[in-house]
Amino acid sequence: MDALITGEGDGIVGLSVIDNNDVEHLIEVSSDGEITGHQQDGYPDDSSKREPWEGQNVMQARNYARFYVARERGYDTITQDENPDRINAARHALSALSNDDFLDLFGAYCRQHRSHYDDSVTRPVSLPESIDEDDYFQYELGIYLDIDQDRLDEKAADLSELLTEAALEQDEGTLERVQNVLGTDGGQKTLTGETVQHLTQKADERNIDITDIVEIDAVSGVHVRWEDEVGLINKRVEERRQEGAIPYDREPDALVQLPPFDTGALDNPDAVQEFKDFLCYHLQCQVRDCFVGMGIEPPHEFRVVGPGLYHYAIRYKQLDFYPPLHDLTSDAIDFDQWHEDGLIESNPST
Repeated sequence: MDALITGEGDGIVGLSVIDNNDVEHLIEVSSDGEITGHQQDGYPDDSSKREPWEGQNVMQARNYARFYVARERGYDTITQDENPDRINAARHALSALSNDDFLDLFGAYCRQHRSHYDDSVTRPVSLPESIDEDDYFQYELGIYLDIDQDRLDEKAADLSELLTEAALEQDEGTLERVQNVLGTDGGQKTLTGETVQHLTQKADERNIDITDIVEIDAVSGVHVRWEDEVGLINKRVEERRQEGAIPYDREPDALVQLPPFDTGALDNPDAVQEFKDFLCYHLQCQVRDCFVGMGIEPPHEFRVVGPGLYHYAIRYKQLDFYPPLHDLTSDAIDFDQWHEDGLIESNPST
């Protein structure tokens, strides 16, 4: 994938994106991530007439355009569920939790899973009546991030360095965000998903590690997601979701999404640690999916195999376009090749 910004004005950024099939896409992205224009001559304009691999190339070009604008202009153009910086920040914050803090925040989620394997564990959330225990469904939990004040104080020098460089480079987007976090603009220290995304990327460019200033502020209640077959004549499958409690009126920074999983006994510290580590690995796989969805190779740290984003697992299962990246048991992936030559950008289109 390759991209070039060709123009900008009135909150719209125009780009030329070359996909992995060497087809050029002329795309316009608004500052809030909406695709306001998209022209290309490589595939049918009617999406219903595209082959699956053609549809994936079009989707990847649009996702990459949003990603490129976010990186180059600092706009919040990437959707929450495919934002690698936010998800990775949540992974770092989760990894830093002690077992006790993990159970305080994720205890209900752990018990929800464990209840399928231990009848003595009370299930926090009842399953919807239309779900049978043998059906496929998954439990989801939203993660909401904030700033760890103590760690922020420890990282103040690094952030001040970032602030100085942003000022010298007249990088207004980074300048505003660092000032807000440090409180140098007279406001309170606050953190938004957009700030996490922008500062993480800008700090990484300068080899400054600020990932540990982020902590988990709250989690949602346990959500249940499943599919129902509806319609008496023209049957179709519709996705359903039973939502748990929502702590804030905003999208979570990451969403854990796993089918029932044997956590092991929750009074066993080793089992708790292993489940926490697996959730971190699950988020690592989600970051992988974010990059795959843009048609680019994930950084080496994220070239892993396992369950990530649910809708990508469906694509990996149904489309030969992708390797089976969701399947921990698969032996179809050559890891040496992936790390040396890549699998995504070189993936054949047909």
